[in-house]
Amino acid sequence: MKIIIASSNIGKLNEFKELLKDHELFLASEFIKDFNPIENGNSFKQNAKIKATYLWNNLNNELKKDYTVLSDDSGLCVEALNNAPGIYSARYGNNYEGDFENKDARNRAKLKHELQNLGLNSSKAAFVCVLCLIKNNEFYFSKGVCDGKIICDEYGDNGFGFDCMFIPDNYDKTFAQFSESEKNQISHRALALKNMSIL
Repeated sequence: MKIIIASSNIGKLNEFKELLKDHELFLASEFIKDFNPIENGNSFKQNAKIKATYLWNNLNNELKKDYTVLSDDSGLCVEALNNAPGIYSARYGNNYEGDFENKDARNRAKLKHELQNLGLNSSKAAFVCVLCLIKNNEFYFSKGVCDGKIICDEYGDNGFGFDCMFIPDNYDKTFAQFSESEKNQISHRALALKNMSIL
């Protein structure tokens, strides 16, 4: 199957390539000059559908015959923070003041600040991923959840985002301490793909 990932993020493409080795994968930016859908949904499912639909609607009919579109919306839900940052995970720290090397570091600093404000160094948490696939104008959805806990320390150099603060249930190391192949056995994205019946 030829699949266009509804993203311009090369890191996300590479992760999907590891998980979908039997398929040909492409980035949306290879087909659309400025792929920048407005993610204004109020759930992972709505945002996943927005991204997939935006990409699908910008493909011509010939491409729609040959290609499938796949999007994901994912994030971290922290129990002590009423499941924040949730769908806002990627931009959680946008307004958090300070000098940070990148967006991920700013997001992590904001999360630590919010937990420590509650007098906490950890909380139950879950990574959630919802996929939306469009093939022949038909929509398919699936969901994957990886339960664990979030901590205020950072360990490991692999992964991205909150991976270095997240310890999945039944493990004693963070996602950022996992090898890529280990993470792909239990991650929220891997579980969502396993639950996508058409793949």
